[in-house]
Amino acid sequence: MAHSNTKSFSNMNAFIFLSLILVFCSAIALVLVKHYGRVEVMRAQELRYEHDALKTRWFTLQEKLNVLVTHARIQSVAEEQYNMHVPPRERTKMVVINENAQ
Repeated sequence: MAHSNTKSFSNMNAFIFLSLILVFCSAIALVLVKHYGRVEVMRAQELRYEHDALKTRWFTLQEKLNVLVTHARIQSVAEEQYNMHVPPRERTKMVVINENAQ
């Protein structure tokens, strides 16, 4: 009978030891998951900031483009840089193209 109790006690110690190892491993896994979760949340926040900065830059560039392509701006550049001018009315002719005529 003493041998049976020793075997039972040994099995119980092995079960407790295995349980402790499993609890320890699950605790480490929990810490790692929380850590990686925090890292990913910080990365997502950084990406949001970067997205907002790029969006702001995009709108700024769009506004600059809209200013650069206005008719007044184009005429100003043509006159100043290329010495181009709109001819007076008496030097212009209107040409009407009839697309239906062959």
